[in-house]
Amino acid sequence: MMIIMGQGDSILGLLVKLWRHLGHRRKNQFYILAILLPLGGVAEVMSLGAVLPLLTVLIEPETIFKYDYIKNFVSIFNIEKTEQMALPIVIVFSFLVIGSALFRIALLWAMTRVAFGCGADLCVKVYRTTLYQPYSKHISQHSSNVIAGIAGKVSGSAAVLQHVLLLINAAIMGGMILIAMFIASPLIALISSVGIGSIYLAISWQSRKRLLINSNAIAVESVRQIKYLQEGLGAIRDVLIDGTQNIFLSMYQKAEFSLRKAQCNNNVIAASPKFMVEAFGIILIAIIAFAFSMRSGGVLEVLPVLGLFVLAAQRLLPALQQIYASWAFVAGMQTSLIDAISLLDQKLPMIHDRSMIAGLAFKSEIEAINLGFKYSPEGPVVLANVSFVIERGARIGILGVTGSGKSTLFDILMGLLVPTTGQLVIDSESIVNEKIDQWQKIIAHVPQNIYLTDATVAENIAFGVPLEQIDMERVRLAAERANISLFIDGLELGYATVTGERGARLSGGQRQRLGIARALYKNAKVLLLDEATSALDDATEKSVMDAIEGLGSDITILIIAHRLSTLERCDFIYKVEGGTLSMISASSLKAVP
Repeated sequence: MMIIMGQGDSILGLLVKLWRHLGHRRKNQFYILAILLPLGGVAEVMSLGAVLPLLTVLIEPETIFKYDYIKNFVSIFNIEKTEQMALPIVIVFSFLVIGSALFRIALLWAMTRVAFGCGADLCVKVYRTTLYQPYSKHISQHSSNVIAGIAGKVSGSAAVLQHVLLLINAAIMGGMILIAMFIASPLIALISSVGIGSIYLAISWQSRKRLLINSNAIAVESVRQIKYLQEGLGAIRDVLIDGTQNIFLSMYQKAEFSLRKAQCNNNVIAASPKFMVEAFGIILIAIIAFAFSMRSGGVLEVLPVLGLFVLAAQRLLPALQQIYASWAFVAGMQTSLIDAISLLDQKLPMIHDRSMIAGLAFKSEIEAINLGFKYSPEGPVVLANVSFVIERGARIGILGVTGSGKSTLFDILMGLLVPTTGQLVIDSESIVNEKIDQWQKIIAHVPQNIYLTDATVAENIAFGVPLEQIDMERVRLAAERANISLFIDGLELGYATVTGERGARLSGGQRQRLGIARALYKNAKVLLLDEATSALDDATEKSVMDAIEGLGSDITILIIAHRLSTLERCDFIYKVEGGTLSMISASSLKAVP
């Protein structure tokens, strides 16, 4: 079948790249299939080969002994009369047909199992690679691209591999059937193969551009479909208040219909040649029967051969249709396959087993030396020449207007972003490479918007810890320190209460306090609060800050806040303005805008 060229890669080239991402176990399974697929073709030809003697013994039994392989067969069973031949041949034919069918079912199961196993492996590989990408990579791409890539495009590679295997299987099957037909009658086989092959090649050539257009549409609209779902449901509160349901519905509807239209067109293109080829085959058989009817012996003379060809055509046409349909499916997935391979080609950073890494022995101070940062080489300067020293156990407040660089500074302090210039130093050691992992083991972050999973309260406090490994004493202690234990104890299921997706069943203040409890569960030595108390009322904030203040002088706390009262107990307060950092006195807090 024809290989589509486009977007820099042929289908064959993309499949080769996909093959390189498969593990040794999956490749070995493909090697085993490479042995089994020809055996399936042999089984099919053997069942077809039994048709000729069967029809001959039923129509012209006296001519059955002209076949050498029949003579060898009957000599084994001491058969001398033609009337004794019918039952053994029917039995052998039945066993061959049933055996061939069972083998093909087993082969289909094996091909499907291997293909979807590969799909699972590739999805896990992409998700693993994506999770380990640096923070700068995550904030530079839309999550809908990643979700659509993993859930749709990489997952769709399983179907691509399945269709490739089906294509190969059908090609082997069709090739062996054609060989059997050529042995029986070269002329009829040649006319059949040329005629049917020409139809498929002509349709392939005519539809290749349409398949590529549909392929692009499927790749683009699948991303938009997920994007509009995320945006509409993610902002459901504002959608309901503003009454903008129709706007999001309209955008989703447009993407959904465009996606389904492209998929529908591909399915029609894949299935349509079948009807023309079937018509051609019927006409061809009729012409052959007519031609033989004009001969002296009539149709009866060649009826066994004609019956063989009819049965062979009945097996050959589905095989050829499968070849074309599989090619059309893979061609229709070309752009999605390109996107999937781009995700698979992501470089996997060096992975360290955090459970085996000891936390950094933070003893003295955190020092920033001339920190500077830009999100891109051509982008604006976010931070410039930021320097400070924070003693262990200090309480540090950070003020600044929105967009001044406060959160970026926090991301650098947490090792999520690498400074463009300067360095972060802990106890005279620069925080780079493996030191970042050690540093992150002893810090905890409480953001402005707490992400809660659709799990129990206990699981959200001990975030990322397997359920069976959660230390409930630590969970309860963290909840008490975050001033949320009384609320949890009042729930019907207590710590086993499910919070709902993104904590939908909790108030904003309750979500924030759970986030603080999560940070405290970690037993971190450095606590970074990024507007962590902004959703709390004055009384709750005071109780939470009292709890944080009581954590002890061995814990260093950095707080970003807009509310001045939050920073009243800080030892030092810095103001971020225009990407620079300056210290202000606690006594001047009331004058800070």
